Amino acid sequence: MKSSFHLKVLCVTLSCYVLPISVFAVSDTLFIIKDTTLEDSHYVFWETNKNSKFYKYVADFKINGFEKDTYKRSLHQLRSNKTVFRKFNLNGLPKEWIILQVYQGKICLYSPNDYYSHFKIKFTDSTMIFWSGEGPEAMQISQLQQLNSNQYEFTIKDRITKVEVNLIDKDKGIAIFTFHQTIVNKGHKETSIWHYLMIDKSKMRKVPFIVNYSLNSKKYELDFDEVDFLKTAKEKRVSILKDHSSNEKKEAMHATSIFGKLQKTNSSLPYSDLSACLIQQNSIVQQTGINASGDFQFTNIDEGVYSISISSYKIKDVKSPSFTLKLGDTIKIDMVYELPCPFTFSSKLTPSCFINHRKNIIPIVYGYVTSELYEKSKKGLLHIGGDMLTGCDPKYYCTIDKIAF
Repeated sequence: MKSSFHLKVLCVTLSCYVLPISVFAVSDTLFIIKDTTLEDSHYVFWETNKNSKFYKYVADFKINGFEKDTYKRSLHQLRSNKTVFRKFNLNGLPKEWIILQVYQGKICLYSPNDYYSHFKIKFTDSTMIFWSGEGPEAMQISQLQQLNSNQYEFTIKDRITKVEVNLIDKDKGIAIFTFHQTIVNKGHKETSIWHYLMIDKSKMRKVPFIVNYSLNSKKYELDFDEVDFLKTAKEKRVSILKDHSSNEKKEAMHATSIFGKLQKTNSSLPYSDLSACLIQQNSIVQQTGINASGDFQFTNIDEGVYSISISSYKIKDVKSPSFTLKLGDTIKIDMVYELPCPFTFSSKLTPSCFINHRKNIIPIVYGYVTSELYEKSKKGLLHIGGDMLTGCDPKYYCTIDKIAF
């Protein structure tokens, strides 16, 4: 793999002011981001229309398409374990819940740019249905306790072992969901705990609503505040650990900018599948998409030493050398992304596994998984590769060595 890097300071002057990403109103719409400079425009805005179509998107609990197969597989797994389903009374706890975010101290509903990571939960009288990127998965409720009028505790028979629901605002239907996951690693139990702020679907219009929308390609998601969940649960109000929206509060003197140009060679990956990350001390400071012409931009950057990383799913990152930014700099950076796809095979030859044999090699199928494809995968005739395609993906799977290539 080779990468090329060129840096040029276009101007070093405080008069080179670049407007920060700020909230402003145009035609009664309050924008957080309004980027029309790229080929595929990107808008992040406060949605004030209570009949907006985006409410339907965030609150869609219908199980359709490939989601049916994911859901049926989870039920099949429960039944294959000879699960005995018990019915529980939820005692007034709402059944359908949607994730909330906190932006500049405000609790809000969020319609993401990419719904793959949109989180929802639905309770039935015997299962908890957990929406993740792969679709809805049913988990058995083995026990339910109502600790008081605001707290519920579910015991789950799955990789998630316990779910606690703590209602912090009944009027708006807001609760903190706490998830416990216990695994056994080398004979020792390890427990992970994480939290989500959730809202009752029937009350979702009682909180502000942010929409992240682009017409064609996927764009980056909005950065949200980090919540102190323990303090929030105790005080019944949102307590912030860290405000990720601080870029909006920077003064004009911090208007340091980077304009990047990426050239691809020997790679079938579209620019829309690549992202540019601004790195400082091994941490991502900013991340942005790359338009169809290979252009990207970072604005409102503090002084310091940085590098840029070009990345994509399943592909090793290409990084630039480090460079120094001073206050008010506007810098042009050219990079070359040269990475031929390793998953290229001759159609005339039987593919060989990396371990150098040609036995038990089956094709990988991507995209929507029908019942027919699922049955073939169970028989070992093909391997299901998921629905995330990069343009450079494994084509075969070795059932002996469990390797995709």
